[in-house]
Amino acid sequence: MTIRSVTACLSGLRDWDAALVFCVLCITGVVAGESYRQLKGPQIAARLSGQELTDGIHWGLVFAKGGRLLSNERGGPLASGDREPNTGSWHIKGDEVCFTFADSDPRCHTVWVLHRNLQLRGPGGEAIDGILQKPETPPESTRTKGEHR
Repeated sequence: MTIRSVTACLSGLRDWDAALVFCVLCITGVVAGESYRQLKGPQIAARLSGQELTDGIHWGLVFAKGGRLLSNERGGPLASGDREPNTGSWHIKGDEVCFTFADSDPRCHTVWVLHRNLQLRGPGGEAIDGILQKPETPPESTRTKGEHR
């Protein structure tokens, strides 16, 4: 998307609506022409460890240090419905992050990043989009035995 095409799209909007849309586009990097870049193995580990990938509403994946994984699923691309948090593991294989839960086979994805926005791209072209952030509270299930807070 170019500035010319954005300007054409905004021309029919009221001033405040156009300003709001333009600000959102600038923040997400669309107007600036920025694009996602693929992370390599060591970069993936550094970026994900101790972080949560979430859409902010429906689901979240906490990539705890030491390879523990916690999935909070309330709907969306990673969920099969409302259920209790699920624990599993994650590891880096080449230039992909792979995660496994007790009830599933390992799923591996390339990792693409644009600021705090992150995409997990799997085979067949499917992509999981989310925001990478520090977990609000460390979940009980990601703590190691004997660790107290």
